[in-house]
Amino acid sequence: MKKLMFLVMFIIGTTVFASYRADLIKKMSTVDSKIQKVYDNPNASNASMINACESGRKAWDVELNAVYKLLMKELSKEEQELLRKDERQWIKDRDAAAEEAADDAGGGTMSSLASVSTLFEETKKRTIELAELYDSL
Repeated sequence: MKKLMFLVMFIIGTTVFASYRADLIKKMSTVDSKIQKVYDNPNASNASMINACESGRKAWDVELNAVYKLLMKELSKEEQELLRKDERQWIKDRDAAAEEAADDAGGGTMSSLASVSTLFEETKKRTIELAELYDSL
């Protein structure tokens, strides 16, 4: 009986201590793997890489919006306003980083790839940051 109780407590404990961040990364690993598979293909075109990154960005953006909504439910009015301001600034910074990456790539499809790749990476990074913030509440 003690072993059964220990097992039940262990299962409950690991469920309680699982983090939103860890669950998110696990969930999104298939998205990231699909993108990596395209990048690893030596015959992949820039167009296929752009499409993969854009698809990944959209998937991470869905998760970003989900965790943002969860945070807004948990935060005080003042904290919500701070998060809104922070998010608006992040959007400006993300877009500026994508534009800079495109400029650095020198034009053509490489610029498009650099831009969308940056948007993907920045969205993923921000989603994880928000997940960590949610875990800290």
